Amino acid sequence: MKKIFAIAAACAALVGCVKNDVDFSGNYAQGERIDFATVSGLQTDGRAAYTSHNHFVAAAFLLNEGETWAGVHTTAAQYFANERVEQRSLGGETVWTTSTAYYWPAKGSLTFFAYAPEGISATRTWDANRNYVFADFSVETNKNIDFMVADIVKEAKGNPVNTVFRHKLTQIKVGITKAADDVRDITLTQVKLNGVYHTGTYTMPYNHVPGTTGVNDYWTVAAGPSSESCVLFDGAITVTDVTTAVPLDHIYVIPQAFTSASQLEVTYTVESGSATETVNVKISLHDLDSVDQRWSINELISYNLTIGDVEQIIWAPTEEGWDESSENSYTIEI
Repeated sequence: MKKIFAIAAACAALVGCVKNDVDFSGNYAQGERIDFATVSGLQTDGRAAYTSHNHFVAAAFLLNEGETWAGVHTTAAQYFANERVEQRSLGGETVWTTSTAYYWPAKGSLTFFAYAPEGISATRTWDANRNYVFADFSVETNKNIDFMVADIVKEAKGNPVNTVFRHKLTQIKVGITKAADDVRDITLTQVKLNGVYHTGTYTMPYNHVPGTTGVNDYWTVAAGPSSESCVLFDGAITVTDVTTAVPLDHIYVIPQAFTSASQLEVTYTVESGSATETVNVKISLHDLDSVDQRWSINELISYNLTIGDVEQIIWAPTEEGWDESSENSYTIEI
């Protein structure tokens, strides 16, 4: 989903029981070696080739014959955990697979989880209900990293593992322009976010179904307004009547609901004649997005700033009339 805002700036441990004989070392040679088919997609519609990263990390749980993930999700044995998957040559073709060979079980099925990239900083685990949890994920520590998690692949029985990755952060863009008739010299000097959280916990429920009508994944942040701020841009950009994309230091933010403290703060200078004025504008994100009042997962938001509503100084001159009252009249004999 993409949102565009035009803004006029007027001034875990895993346990389970194995119910049949499985070689967890990865040499279960009775089945075909596991490989993956990867795509990335929007939360509800179009999909494209998986190009955001050149690898991902996968894990799998074993379901015995006749079992369902919904039925045994809390007790299913882990088949393998946190294995790096990348493109490798296998049987004369290039496929997505692990360096350690893992094979399909002769009976039963596998349920897969996956995320990317491998090196993210977060506390990653499954909770007691087998919800997939990434705690203490910070966009400061994971600066400009496109964090992606794949849809859960449930009860798979053969190649390829169709793995659909989705962006789990919000991406923001900022553009700046001025009115066409504004002849002043204007320079953008800073863009900040105020009152938004930089750290949160992402959870994919064990029964997650992608799409707005399914069981949704979600982020949680601390309660109440945030006192944190983040400088997105600090420099100098000459503002013209053609929109300029502002190069942001941070392009990803934690999805979250806005509070009264959530702001986009913009600072610019205006040179007119021999004087330079510094203008600071604070825009309420809560009031700006009056419908959703939040950043959502997999959302691209553009804030287009227009410095306008400028008026050239004009005068309305009047003059005082002469006082011709009788008190000011004198008769003089000479």
